[in-house]
Amino acid sequence: MENSVLQIQALGQSVWIDYIRRGMLLTGELGALVRRGVTGLTSNPTIFEKAIAGSTDYDRVLTELMETGKSPAETFEALAAEDIRGAADILRSVYDHTAGADGLVSLELPPPLADDTQVDFAFIDADKTGYLAYYGELVPRLSPHGLIAVDNVLWSGRVVDDRAGGDADTAALVEFNERVADDDRVEVVLLTVGDGVTLIRRRA
Repeated sequence: MENSVLQIQALGQSVWIDYIRRGMLLTGELGALVRRGVTGLTSNPTIFEKAIAGSTDYDRVLTELMETGKSPAETFEALAAEDIRGAADILRSVYDHTAGADGLVSLELPPPLADDTQVDFAFIDADKTGYLAYYGELVPRLSPHGLIAVDNVLWSGRVVDDRAGGDADTAALVEFNERVADDDRVEVVLLTVGDGVTLIRRRA
C-alpha cells in the first residue's frame, strides 16, 4: 500500500521536514525518510538549539569548538554548515532526479547574520511562487557589483499566453517580471536563451 507521503506527492506537493539533528544524518534516519518520500528539509537557529539541548550528538564537537575560542555565532555557523552539507548530500539523489526542483535544504540565518550579509551573486530558480519574496530579500543586500540571475522567466512562452489561466507558477512569473521591470532600484537584462534568464543589478 502506498504511504501517505507518496500520496501527497501524487497531488503535486513536496513533503519537507522542519527539523534536523546530527544523529539523523549519522544513523541513516534521514536517508530512510527520503526513501519514504521526504524531498526536502528546513532548519533555523531554534531547531538547532533544541537539537543541541535535547541530545548528546554535539557534545564532542562543541567542546572542540569552545577550545578553539570560537564565539557563539561562529560556533553556530560551524555546526549548522556541517549538518546542512550532510543533509544536502543525503538529498542529492532527489535533487538530481528532479533537476534541482526539489531535494533542497533551507537554513534560516539568525537576524545578526542575515542583516549583515552582502550578496555578490544569487541564482533564483525552482520555486516560482517564491520568486518575488526571494527578490525582495536579495535586492537590498546586493553589493555594488552584485548580480541576481533568475531562470525560467519566459516559462516556455506561457508568460505571454492568455490561455495560461489558473496556473499558479505562470501567474507568479508574470507578476515577478512586471514588478522587476517597474523597479527603479535595478537595471534588468532579459536573455532569451533556454527558457529565459533575467540578469539584475542595482543601479549605481
